Amino acid sequence: MDRVLGLVEKGRAVASGKRASAHLEQDGKKVVKPKRTQAALYVTDFEEQYARLDVSKCRTPADLLLIPDDEVTVEVVPRKLRTARSSVPSEVASQLQSLPPHVRDCLFAFEKNWLLLRWKYRHSARPTLRDAAVAGNTSAVSSSSSVSSVSAPLAVRELPLDSLPELRFEAQEFDWPEEVNNDIKMDESIIALPQKDATLEDIIRLEPRHDLFTMYRVPPSSSPNPYAPSSSKSSIPSSAPFADQLQPTDLRPVGAHLEHPRHTQLLVHMKELRLRIGEVDPFFLTAAVYDLDRDHRRRVSEFFHFELNISSTLSLVKGRPGPPSPLTSATQALFNLTHQSPTLYLVIRIETVLHGPYEQAADPYFKVSMKQKEKNKLISISEDCAHRMGRFTQPFGLAVVPLFAHGTALTAAPQEFFVTELLRVRDLSDMYLFSKASQLTVPASHLKKNFKVFPGHLTMDMRLMTTDEAVPNRFTPSLVPVLPQKDGAPIIREIQEFGLAKEESYPYLDYVNHLYVYPTFVNLGGYKGPASSRNITCVVYLLDSDEHAFSPTSLTLQSLNAMYGRGGMSTMVDHEVTSVTYHQHKPHFFEEIKILLPNRMTPHHHLLFVFKHITCRPVKGKKKNEPAPADVLGFAFLPLFVNGRFVKNGEHEISVAYELPAHYLREDLHDEMRWLDRRRPVFTVRSSLHSSVFSEVEQLDNFFHAYDDKESPDGVLIGAIHDLSQMDQATTANYMAVLFNQMLELVCTGSDAVAGAAFQQLITSIHTIQSLEQNLASHSASCSSSSSSGSGSGSGSGSGSGSVASMAPDAASTSRGGADSAGSVTNGDSASAAASSSAAGGARRAHKGTTAASVDRHPYLVSYVNFFYENFADADKKPFAEIVKTWSLLLFQRKDAAVVEHSLRYSWFFFDLIVKSIAQLLADTGQLPTNAASSSSSSTSGASVKRGTRVTPDFIQALAGLVSLLIRELHQLLPSNPVGHILNNTIALFVKDLFGIIDRGAVLGFIKLYCEEIDSGVVGSYFSGAKVEFLRIVMDYEHYVQLNIPIEPNFGTSIQKLLECFDSLQFFSSLIIREIGSIMKATIGEKHSPVRSSALALLRNAMLRHELDPRYQDPVKQQKIALLYFPYILMLMQFESNGSLITLADQTWIPSDMEDLLLCYLWVVKTVRRRFLRKWWKAETSGRVFFFFVVLAKALEVFGFRTAGEHKPKESVLLSPRQSTSTTISKMVDPIKDAALKQGSKNSFGTLARRRLKLKQLHKDSLNELGAPAGASPRMMGIIDHESPHPKTPRSEGKQNANTKRRAYLSLEVNSIVLELLLHFMSDFKSELGVEGNKHMDRVVCNFLLLLLKQNQSELFLSHLFQTVRFLVYNFPRPLFLYNTPYAGDLTYELLRACNFASERTRAQATGLLYIFFKTNWLIKKNLARMKLQCSIAIAKLVGEGGIADVARLQSALLAVVKQASLEKNPPEFVRQLDQLLSVRLITVLENTKLIEQFEYDNELVAELIYEISLGYRDSPDIRYTWLDSLAKRHGVEKNHEEAAQCRVHTTALIVAHLQLLKREDAVEVSRASLREAAPNCAEEFDTSSTSASEEGVCSSSAFSRQGLFRELQAAVASLKLEQIFETAIILQRIGSLIHKKKRDYAELVNVYNDLTGLCHNIVQSDELQGRLFANYYRVAFYGKDFGRADGQEFIYKEHGFVRLSDISSRLRDRYSAKFGADRVLTLPGTGVVDKSKLDPAKLYIQVCSVEPHLTDEQLKERKTPFQKNTNLKRFIFATPFQTSTDKELSETERTGKIKTVLRVEHPFPFVLKRIKVVSKKEIMLTPIQTSLEAIRGRTRALLQEIETKQPNSKTLQIVLQGSVLLQVNAGPLEFCRVFLGPDHVHKYQPAEVKALKHAMGEFVKTCVKALAVNKSIIDADQIAFHDQLVKGYVSMKTEVLKYIGVGQASQSASDLLKKAGSSNKIELASMRQIAQTSTDIRSARSGSNADVNLLSTSAATAAEK
Repeated sequence: MDRVLGLVEKGRAVASGKRASAHLEQDGKKVVKPKRTQAALYVTDFEEQYARLDVSKCRTPADLLLIPDDEVTVEVVPRKLRTARSSVPSEVASQLQSLPPHVRDCLFAFEKNWLLLRWKYRHSARPTLRDAAVAGNTSAVSSSSSVSSVSAPLAVRELPLDSLPELRFEAQEFDWPEEVNNDIKMDESIIALPQKDATLEDIIRLEPRHDLFTMYRVPPSSSPNPYAPSSSKSSIPSSAPFADQLQPTDLRPVGAHLEHPRHTQLLVHMKELRLRIGEVDPFFLTAAVYDLDRDHRRRVSEFFHFELNISSTLSLVKGRPGPPSPLTSATQALFNLTHQSPTLYLVIRIETVLHGPYEQAADPYFKVSMKQKEKNKLISISEDCAHRMGRFTQPFGLAVVPLFAHGTALTAAPQEFFVTELLRVRDLSDMYLFSKASQLTVPASHLKKNFKVFPGHLTMDMRLMTTDEAVPNRFTPSLVPVLPQKDGAPIIREIQEFGLAKEESYPYLDYVNHLYVYPTFVNLGGYKGPASSRNITCVVYLLDSDEHAFSPTSLTLQSLNAMYGRGGMSTMVDHEVTSVTYHQHKPHFFEEIKILLPNRMTPHHHLLFVFKHITCRPVKGKKKNEPAPADVLGFAFLPLFVNGRFVKNGEHEISVAYELPAHYLREDLHDEMRWLDRRRPVFTVRSSLHSSVFSEVEQLDNFFHAYDDKESPDGVLIGAIHDLSQMDQATTANYMAVLFNQMLELVCTGSDAVAGAAFQQLITSIHTIQSLEQNLASHSASCSSSSSSGSGSGSGSGSGSGSVASMAPDAASTSRGGADSAGSVTNGDSASAAASSSAAGGARRAHKGTTAASVDRHPYLVSYVNFFYENFADADKKPFAEIVKTWSLLLFQRKDAAVVEHSLRYSWFFFDLIVKSIAQLLADTGQLPTNAASSSSSSTSGASVKRGTRVTPDFIQALAGLVSLLIRELHQLLPSNPVGHILNNTIALFVKDLFGIIDRGAVLGFIKLYCEEIDSGVVGSYFSGAKVEFLRIVMDYEHYVQLNIPIEPNFGTSIQKLLECFDSLQFFSSLIIREIGSIMKATIGEKHSPVRSSALALLRNAMLRHELDPRYQDPVKQQKIALLYFPYILMLMQFESNGSLITLADQTWIPSDMEDLLLCYLWVVKTVRRRFLRKWWKAETSGRVFFFFVVLAKALEVFGFRTAGEHKPKESVLLSPRQSTSTTISKMVDPIKDAALKQGSKNSFGTLARRRLKLKQLHKDSLNELGAPAGASPRMMGIIDHESPHPKTPRSEGKQNANTKRRAYLSLEVNSIVLELLLHFMSDFKSELGVEGNKHMDRVVCNFLLLLLKQNQSELFLSHLFQTVRFLVYNFPRPLFLYNTPYAGDLTYELLRACNFASERTRAQATGLLYIFFKTNWLIKKNLARMKLQCSIAIAKLVGEGGIADVARLQSALLAVVKQASLEKNPPEFVRQLDQLLSVRLITVLENTKLIEQFEYDNELVAELIYEISLGYRDSPDIRYTWLDSLAKRHGVEKNHEEAAQCRVHTTALIVAHLQLLKREDAVEVSRASLREAAPNCAEEFDTSSTSASEEGVCSSSAFSRQGLFRELQAAVASLKLEQIFETAIILQRIGSLIHKKKRDYAELVNVYNDLTGLCHNIVQSDELQGRLFANYYRVAFYGKDFGRADGQEFIYKEHGFVRLSDISSRLRDRYSAKFGADRVLTLPGTGVVDKSKLDPAKLYIQVCSVEPHLTDEQLKERKTPFQKNTNLKRFIFATPFQTSTDKELSETERTGKIKTVLRVEHPFPFVLKRIKVVSKKEIMLTPIQTSLEAIRGRTRALLQEIETKQPNSKTLQIVLQGSVLLQVNAGPLEFCRVFLGPDHVHKYQPAEVKALKHAMGEFVKTCVKALAVNKSIIDADQIAFHDQLVKGYVSMKTEVLKYIGVGQASQSASDLLKKAGSSNKIELASMRQIAQTSTDIRSARSGSNADVNLLSTSAATAAEK
């Protein structure tokens, strides 16, 4: 042990950790235990704390504190034999001490009883939860009671969906009954007043309540941890909550003790052999099963010898050893068939007594008829042969019976049938059979073509059966009777199966010691002796001495009577003879000789073969019945045991001697012997050893030899051990139990070198066994899993409580047992069969799943550990300590990497051995109960103190060292090597098992050690995933709750002391929570973290199990258990105080992680004792108390019940400071409106019927998508998914219905939990909350009520919620109505919204509560000023946001309030003011709302109406702000971002004006000119009056503050960015920067300046790319009385830049067609004059045309940028062409003029509306020449605009150039010149107009030159050709233009060019050069370079020169 301790110090310094002091409150004094010096691994003095517990003084139920002492019981299970007696012969048992040690070990393995550990509470049967509602509430833990375990599958408490009523939600209007949906009349009586005397208990008695986990659903799937294994087959229905999570983590199979393999068996009954001529000769038959597959022909069974002769015929046979035994006379045999195949055949050999020539024996049977005389002669000959040669036989015939036709179906029905194909075959050897196999296996019709068939048949029957069938009177191949035995029943012989593959081998369970001998061939052609050597037989003897000499004349033998007799013989005989082949010197033999070997072999044991010649013909002078002479020809011998080793299996070629001297086995005598044929090996014999005590395998034989020799040096023994690794799999499997025992014994008793070698070989052997191919079918019932076995099935060992999950799926469900199973293992056949079903036969594939036993555990290995292993009685060292020591040394040295990895892969095996070894030692010393003491009394706390002394501290420390070394291996293996996962899980299982047997404080130390080392420095990595899986398994300890000592800590008012108490008493649960917290922190920024998901699922599933565990159904127990997880609440509070984890997680985490986090939180706060929670609230800081409710707010958001299309709110109301109605509530969009708007609706104000239609469509869409909703939570899948549409709650059946109802009830439960906590909080802090300025009243109470009111709640929950609001009003009236707070306004808005709900009950309750608000306001203030203002604001918001589904409902509610006030004894002034407000003012607003509903189809008109309503509240800034805010939101939804920004600028101006008017402290100086620059129409907001500020409560909302101002500015900037109006955004940001600068808020200045920089960059980039599309404007005129006030009016519509004329025309036509009918709506030409008198009054007409902004020349000089030209627009223009003449001879240009119409609108664009009414119109008429003059000037301006930009765009420039210089005939400028400047026309027009046109033409030509130059400078090489075309076009165009304008100087310029060029061609060239020069001038001016820029490409210039 010292060596191990030193190893630990070298490997991992595990003892360096410090232990926290433990605190216990005992008699009012705190006891602090000193640190343990012996072993620092004891992190807590658990055993001492546990021993000091006084259960009688604790308020915790006793069964939550006491852990039974009989957790583990060591039981001896008597070995149940399948045979009537032991397979070990009695004579062998009597010689036990004289046998070799390894033989004794083998015999011990065949005789020993089973020893197993039974974990009583781990696998107890569990009642369903419905039956366990009250069960288990006992004061003490009874050791005999059936206590459930968290390791067993839990019964699931299902939500009774069918019996629960449907919850009706307001957002599901289409689900309400029709009578509810009908419009409600103006009935003022709808009011329900809350009861003032209702107590807190009455309010919080929320019904119905359900467990959180009964309503939470996850689909069956793999564990969230990617580290965890794949999902196993669940025994819980997949529809259950957490179906895959409720599975036990420990599904290690209990396994079963080793038994014989289970095979399909073939029962064959041979009945009769009948030949045509009758009974003449005696026949002897053998049967065996052959596999005649062409690739591997072989015999797969031993021979079954039988005879069917009648007694009279058999009596004729003389010389056969007798008398016949019942066993050898059996005619029924049972063949094992491991494999069933169509290639299997039953081959029946037929022999008869020796006659001589084969024809003499066979041919008579073919005669068709025979005279009686002839037959008598034949009988006489037969009798003579039987008398003389009855001991000898010769071949007669053969029958081949196919067994399986197809697959596993027998060819013959299970009834009697005839085999008629009895073939005439003289050679019955296997060699002949295999050579003729293709001919023997053909159909019967073809068989007769190849062979002669004896006339006759063999009668037999056969059937398949299983091993389980209890057929009586069976006998094993060793002739041991098998149970049951029945007198008189026929004997059935079990036939040994041969030819099993290595993978199909199984451990030996019975004593078997057989040698099969097969004489094969002898060649006596070289015989030189006196006798003939033709009719040869071989006689075989087994001798144990060679003392005697043998010769042909002297053959006296004393052979052993050890050979099994054949049919008709004695059971055992002393010799066997082969058949005779007549006249053959070289005969082939086919016999099988089965020998029972002695139990003690010596070198003298050998086989003697005597070859004889049989004289067939009668010898003259001999008596008639005398035996035929048999002359000895020679001898051969085969030693069986040489040098302590058995002869090898296989063929042996042996020489034949004429005689044998005494001691002939001595090799020194062989040279002197006389040998046949010069000692050449002329005899071939094959041997096959089938023994469970001896082995012919060299490696095993050598090891047994070294093991038996106690004097053998270590080197020899180690060498023999090492050689075992070369042994084949089959041998390893056969001798598994013996070898494992011997290796473990050497580990304990041998030297360090021997122990190390033995341990490594044990690992290698385990790997060999595990590698065996496992056969599921053959072993389907051999093992039972721990989860399916009851406590009685138990576990074989601690850690390996059973074998691997290697049972077949059905085994898990068929062997479930309860506590009764414990006794049934030892008593009763049926129970024993279930608990001890065969594990030795065909192995099965191990079960894989989401369990800790996720590694294949071969059933053989499991059975060895759990049933076979027991400590060595004579070992001085403790096996568990030696295993730990040797294993640690192996890991530390790592000499053989492969062996080390195997030791890790099969670590479960060694852990199980360690646990079982410790448990057995404790049982032997009386510290653990055995089956004799398993019914001990219930546990006491004092008994646990003994645990500290069960094992030594040195062993604890060595074990810790082993764990550390294994963790080091985990670091190397994870994540790539799957062995890492196996090792991690087995460590966890081992640690969990240690809780039941050693000091639990030390075990907790191991857990702490693991957690510290596994992911040190890399939290959140794959190693953390391994840790989560580790904790998941360890937490599954059945007494996990008791282990945490669930006592309420006594912490006073110190939170630090509370934490210390949790760390001490609840160390385990606190450790787990800390580890989960560290993972959450490490992965906070990761969206999808599998490690985090698994960690949260770990905590969630632990709570789930506690809630479902029938032991803990008492509410008091649940409270105590919830206390264990209160550190989770404290941890989240700490996270929130250090940084908002909830906000960050919500932004980054996948939804399922947030759901798990919150579900755990909700379970704790719901379940924990309210007294403790109150105490913690009082002791905690206010900040953390606030964060407590922040998490609850997030839970409301996540688990809220949402409707179709509704999405989760982006921000919780509790995460930001309090906001008033105008801001906070605006973020909570009404669910119905939100659903409609987010589906693309352009109208939010609709009639109820239309809104229902929309919701129905949404519902239809949601049902289509519900199967796989986009963005669904990974584990909620349509249950509480916030992104997927919410399905309708229909009354039809379907899965969706159940999911919807479950989701609704989950939301109800979460809301109920929160509401209950809020009520308790209000009650506990009543005095504090009533103080003015209390933060909790603001940020918790009121905000929570608002949050609940805003959510889509059920009618049921709203009743409780209104009661809570009533509680608030009655207990806290002053904060609502006296202090300067917005609470009353916010709540009033929600109550008014509820007054409009579909539920009559809800409306009545909300109306009554609204009346209470008014009345309380009057009682507190003696006026209604506050409620007047807040009610008006609320109504305005409801109208503006479309929150009024039916105006009549709200009107009815308001009138009901007035009526109630008049009915009660209220002051008249109160009634008057209330009536004035509700009946007049607000009703008027509602009437306007009806008007809005009337025009819901017209978005623009609705926006106008809202704006007009806002204008009516200029004296009420709060209400005006509300209407403008609603309008802004509406524009935002419709993506009219600039209009939304204008609304925000208007509200900014409104706020600025009133802050300055009220002279608030936070008033700011803002330049009104800047605001007007941003919004040209906002000046009206500055028109304020002092009277508007005189009313109480005016501008009291948070919007009228500096922060509110900044919010409006930022909202406006955000909208402008979306519309790319960067210039206006800069103006607004500059306003903000000035405010920040004045307030010296430099942090905000940094943000503003950064944003300004970005805006400027955006402007530069957009100008360079010319990528911005500014708005398009359209003039729209309406004609028709149904247009209402729009009839005959003209409007300018502002549309997005991408909206074209056809788009807006179609949109308007479709809109009004949908309203009035397509046949009534017509479209008029765009610009024509409309004569209304000619229009059909029954029709509606729309006229749409495009208009352009109209800017004067002065305005154009000032507005240089595109933005300036597209803002602050009040005039617009469009042109209408007209004909000045009807003269057809005039051209179109000459007679076409146009009318320019200039329109002026009421307000300049941009404005808060997207359409503005036209207020004036001006028309300008232009003549044709004036029209042309304007057109050419327009073309010139277009060119200048392109080339004067900072970065010209070649694409747009070339488009303009192409239309200017590449002209067609009679088009463009040339047409203008020809028509107006031509000699024939110029005189027709005014000189001034002609002059102006010529000047414009000259400017146009000059501008074209400049444009071409610019184009040349910016184009790419691929555009040069097109540029050349433009230049040529320009030259042509200019030449023509100069003809019309070139008089005077222009002509002179042309003349000069002509003179310089000398020809017209040179004029063209000169023009090109002039253009080039112009281009150079422009380029030089821009770049500062004097370089010449050639306008043409080289090729074009060259062409011009030519």
